[in-house]
Amino acid sequence: MKHGRRPYRPNKFSGKGILVIAGSVLLIAALVTTIVFTDIFSFGKKNPRELFEQYKKSVVLIRHSYIYKMNLAGQTYYFKDFSESGGIDEFYMEDEIAENIITSYGTGFFISKDGKIATNRHVVTKLTNEIKEKLISRIKQDASVSKISLENEKLEIEKNIRTYDDYLSENAALLEEYAVQKIKQERQSYINEKEQITAKISLFDILLTTDKSNANIDIMTIKLGIALDGTHVTDEDDYIDCISLAVSEEEEIDVAIIQTKSQKIPDDVTDFIDITEQDENELPEINQKIYLIGYNYGKRIGTTKSGLKVQLTQGTVSQETDGKKILYSIPTLPGSSGSPVIDEKGNLIAINFAGYGETQNFNYGIITKHLIDLYNK
Repeated sequence: MKHGRRPYRPNKFSGKGILVIAGSVLLIAALVTTIVFTDIFSFGKKNPRELFEQYKKSVVLIRHSYIYKMNLAGQTYYFKDFSESGGIDEFYMEDEIAENIITSYGTGFFISKDGKIATNRHVVTKLTNEIKEKLISRIKQDASVSKISLENEKLEIEKNIRTYDDYLSENAALLEEYAVQKIKQERQSYINEKEQITAKISLFDILLTTDKSNANIDIMTIKLGIALDGTHVTDEDDYIDCISLAVSEEEEIDVAIIQTKSQKIPDDVTDFIDITEQDENELPEINQKIYLIGYNYGKRIGTTKSGLKVQLTQGTVSQETDGKKILYSIPTLPGSSGSPVIDEKGNLIAINFAGYGETQNFNYGIITKHLIDLYNK
């Protein structure tokens, strides 16, 4: 029997089968590539909890008590605060300092093993050379008006003193001894007040006749200290003593460096934000995810039953930097000035320093480059 040729059967690896295999290979290659690139770009990144645990001890609450002083013609005078236009409400004498000390809070973060801490200039002082010039000019402008007001106040006090004198002259013999002593004490309080006003009038006389180049304004720190996350602070002695080390003199660069008096980082601080390892030319990108660790509202929110608790907030970069600052969508409250703004790898992006208008949802930070420049001076 003669057999015919065996029917042709397509090889299972040809045609559509080959296309299926090729597609599978391409899909696997794409998945591998995606995984590799994901690993590359996420290398070194940490989740928010990891970043918080790493840096919560290195971010500190800063407490600053101070008063402003002005040296003029060999005399020193004190004042509490000033307006943006340079106006000063009242001057104080040396014996009035204790009753008029200002206390403010901010945030800072360790940047070195020898206890250096970065923060904002306005946490340490509001004064720059430009502001000092403005203050002295405005004080001289206001001196004439202030002198007239004080002279009128002095006339009223002198009138009250005469009233007491007349009353005692006419009625002392009729009064009990304790009543006479009480009236004399009240009279003496007016005399003391008159002496203080007379001294302030003398100050304004000097202001009106002294060249402003002979006047100097500075801040007198009463105590500058820090407290760590997890510690209990009930009075000023609970804070670790610090000194002001360096401040930027450029008005738009609101950064400063303070240092522990011991020149050591506290034992509880196991890590710090090392700016010496960063590339100062590396700038944040639009929509980059960032985090802020700080003390919003200072002690008010930070204080808990288990001690101070620092807070973490997050957002994204909202505007390209102008070379000095960046804008980001991280909500903050007063007290967060000086907080570190970091990326997902823990690199410092900026030092938080100001809000935008009336909203707390957009804030500005000074870019890291300017802190590095101050640190290296």
